[in-house]
Amino acid sequence: MKYRVEITGQEEEYARLRKVAKIVTDAAPAYRAAGLAALQVFSNIFKERGSRFGGWKQPGVWTKLLRAKPGRKFSTLKEVESADMNPLQDTGIGRASFSESHPEGVFDIAGNHAYVGSRVKYMDTHNKGGTSKFKFGPEQETRLESNLRKTLDGGKPKKTPTGRKSHAKKNWNPEFFITRNAMKKADGKRFTIKPRRIDPGDNITHGEMQNIYRAFEMELMKLVEGI
Repeated sequence: MKYRVEITGQEEEYARLRKVAKIVTDAAPAYRAAGLAALQVFSNIFKERGSRFGGWKQPGVWTKLLRAKPGRKFSTLKEVESADMNPLQDTGIGRASFSESHPEGVFDIAGNHAYVGSRVKYMDTHNKGGTSKFKFGPEQETRLESNLRKTLDGGKPKKTPTGRKSHAKKNWNPEFFITRNAMKKADGKRFTIKPRRIDPGDNITHGEMQNIYRAFEMELMKLVEGI
């Protein structure tokens, strides 16, 4: 995912900056400063959970179970569904990649613009929407056991769901076993990922735009003073 940062616009101030940039032999430091300011836009989008695009939708129940912090111990899938989770930020890997120094970050200066973004593949998938392969192996099963109770409180049940006397030693949680079996059957199958837009496009606030131009101008003036 790449976002192009340019000093554009017909306003007199922007035209002046572009004109000054032309007399500087190497304006790359100014465009780098603008790029760094643009990375803050992505940080804002993650912080606000994509509210400028209508808000990011909550992950599905299975995703919540397998991505929640270990030890949440839900008893029912209904509890999982109602739990609030920070979309796209459960591991922090994608968000951290929007950085000049991150190995998966995009930060390129070329001509009169900069490119910033992320090379983490699933960031682009979430941004545009698409499909992904569901995986349920030992690691995922461990997460499931950590977050969805195998047994319920209250000791062993007196009766089975059919009304017969129960000989079970524990009050097993049927939702755990139903969910685990369903996940095992779904292993390797593809599922749809709904778009959660990350690329700001034209959805940049006036304040964010001003910060980009201000960073560009301050660095540009330093370069002019050194000529």
